[in-house]
Amino acid sequence: YLYAGVKSEHIVETRDIEKADRAIRQRNVVITEDMHLLLALPNVDVIVDATGVPSVGAEIAWKAILNKKHIVMLNVETDVTVGPLLNKMAASAGVVYTGSAGDEPGAVMELYNFADAIGFEVLAIGKGKNNPLNVQATPDSTRELALSVGANPKMIASFQDGTKTMIEMTAVANATGFIPDQPGMHGPAARVDEL
Repeated sequence: YLYAGVKSEHIVETRDIEKADRAIRQRNVVITEDMHLLLALPNVDVIVDATGVPSVGAEIAWKAILNKKHIVMLNVETDVTVGPLLNKMAASAGVVYTGSAGDEPGAVMELYNFADAIGFEVLAIGKGKNNPLNVQATPDSTRELALSVGANPKMIASFQDGTKTMIEMTAVANATGFIPDQPGMHGPAARVDEL
């Protein structure tokens, strides 16, 4: 928050609900490591999960919904695992469960919603990758590249072998009802001038 220009006197770190609620009413920023405090605060309307841990994200979303708070799911791993269930629970509770614009699933959904809104029949959905598909990629085979760019070899392997793309497209499939036409998806090399 300091880098964003929030003065230190307007940042309150606490695990106490009354102190946190008072700070929010005074328009201060509250920092807490206690998700239960966050979920119980009456002046919090929306919870954003960006943990990247499926079980933690599911618990946060479930408890947010039970506490009548909207949930923005930036945790695609949770979304592909239990997103449809959380969406139904949220609808039943009268709150919103949604992904977010910005990353690939959100960007794909923006294009899908735009095309649908202007009357196009959307027949297929996909996304590009900035590196060639290599289904044989492993953390060992990507280690040198990963270390040269300061990344985790497992992460680089998941980009190259299509795992990350499949996770992202599963989120889109869950949101749209589209069904993948084959396991593992497709991975043809295609330049912009070939599209």
